[in-house]
Amino acid sequence: MNQINDSESNHNRGIVPKAESVDCPYPEFSDFDKQKDENCFSVDQIWACYDSLDVMPILYGHIRKVFSPDFKLQVTFLKADPEEQNKINWVKAGLPMVCGKFIHDDTIETSKRLMFSHQMHIKKGSDDGTYLIYPRKGETWALFKDWNIGWSSDPSNHRTFKYVMVEILSDFKQETGVEICYLAKVKGFVSVFRRVAKDGIVTFPIPSSEMLRFAYNVPSTKLTGAEREGVPAGAFELDPASLPTDPNKLCQPEDREADT
Repeated sequence: MNQINDSESNHNRGIVPKAESVDCPYPEFSDFDKQKDENCFSVDQIWACYDSLDVMPILYGHIRKVFSPDFKLQVTFLKADPEEQNKINWVKAGLPMVCGKFIHDDTIETSKRLMFSHQMHIKKGSDDGTYLIYPRKGETWALFKDWNIGWSSDPSNHRTFKYVMVEILSDFKQETGVEICYLAKVKGFVSVFRRVAKDGIVTFPIPSSEMLRFAYNVPSTKLTGAEREGVPAGAFELDPASLPTDPNKLCQPEDREADT
């Protein structure tokens, strides 16, 4: 187990503590930062961490120790461990892989809570020391816009990404993948998104062979519609810290609203 300090981590792994690097608007109805108070961290949790690629939560960290009374964490990062050749090529090209099988990588010690985005729900793999991470029903995720598996053959031209937000409508199954629905930003709100139909279709399948289309998991709160006038029932408030600060990188599906 290689151990490095968090300043080395910033160089080697690209971790950027959000509070020190990027300003973002406050959410209107949810307190996402409260979910990463010091007392929220426990041994064996897996957390999504911000990376300097787009300062989005595309890295995963396994909490190994929690120190007190002076708060500090020992964290082992996870790295993708793909088996299919196209996914191996993707990872070798330096492109982010956030779904699939992961194993332990470098370990750091840090007191910087805000380098963490949110806790992930994972399953342990059949082999010791392996972890499986896939979208779950009810979660919100970002997809790479115009994704193509061929990016790995020309990665230098695919370092700047655009994203589209989706809701996960079914748990992942190896045989069928997942069902998703596109989300579009509701005008007049900081980060409220609602379902939309795309090309007249509400739900779309993403097969297990295309899980590389997923860019990262986005923390969110499902809204009732009673929060304020104009809030659609069943819409989501997404964590603004997990949305691109450049509005040109957040793409909107332009079609009719879907029933929630």
